[in-house]
Amino acid sequence: MRYLTLVSLGCVGALIVGCDNRTDAVPTALKSGDGILASAVAATVSARGVGVAPGGSCNFLTGVCNNGGRGVMFHFSYTGTNTGTDPVAVTGTWTASDPLTGIELQFTGDAYLFVAAHALGNGVAACTITTPDGTTLPTNNCYFCAHDGAANGAVDQVAFAGGANNGSLQAQSNLATTPCGGAVGLASGNLHID
Repeated sequence: MRYLTLVSLGCVGALIVGCDNRTDAVPTALKSGDGILASAVAATVSARGVGVAPGGSCNFLTGVCNNGGRGVMFHFSYTGTNTGTDPVAVTGTWTASDPLTGIELQFTGDAYLFVAAHALGNGVAACTITTPDGTTLPTNNCYFCAHDGAANGAVDQVAFAGGANNGSLQAQSNLATTPCGGAVGLASGNLHID
């Protein structure tokens, strides 16, 4: 059974602090004379997102390009063990596609989650680009970054790009206003990074 202790903070409100499972345990926040030292480090961290972002793509095999249109769709899911120090190494998959050209980007592997900034990124890494005819080519020229701005009352933003000899896909801008740099706000969707 888990016991909770309510520590008064005057007019500001209250903080619930966890205790050990023993009935004689002293609450963690009361073990130091220097004030409240509660720690809320989760065992795992995760980053998940799905949505549509302004962007475009080109199919180099057919010459068909989309430079706006309906935007590009994306989905990502990453998890890792929280080390308590940013960044935290996570593993998962990021996929993106353009419904107008049929170009798809897929990255599977390691990335970094910045818990305090609510951001996820991989730097430049390998991914694959697939065209509608099924041609899949690897490339070492892919990156992605996502910023869960809603956690701080701002807009969720993403930046990603990749290109190979068969095609390219991107959602990015020249802005440098988020942890991601050249990120664009979502046209629709949601990010949850923590």
